[in-house]
Amino acid sequence: MAIDWRTVLLLVPWNDVLKNAPKVADSAMKLWASATKRTPKQERSAAVAAAEPMEPQSIANLQSRLAAVEETAMELQGQMVASARVIKELADQNERLVGQAEVLRQKIVWLTRAGVVLFVLSAAGLFLALLDYW
Repeated sequence: MAIDWRTVLLLVPWNDVLKNAPKVADSAMKLWASATKRTPKQERSAAVAAAEPMEPQSIANLQSRLAAVEETAMELQGQMVASARVIKELADQNERLVGQAEVLRQKIVWLTRAGVVLFVLSAAGLFLALLDYW
């Protein structure tokens, strides 16, 4: 069963959407700014610095694991930046959509007023025409 778009649009709380659009845009900007910052330099942990020298195989194993973890962290950072970019674009689109909705609302108000004026003028003209007829 198809959903009527008019019904869907009537169910959207447009006042809330219009009221919260700037908050969404600001939050997206903050997320974008925080996601694109460079990660802080990693410090050596005190436990590793104080540890006794390890066997060469253990050190090589730890270095390879560390390299794998750093690569994974870089991939995750890239995914986070890409996700933040998408969220920012969606927030920008939402802001433009809300702006266009406001323009359309103003046009509807203007057209409604013009329709009421035309109706009143038509009714007055009909009334005057009927008065002259009788």
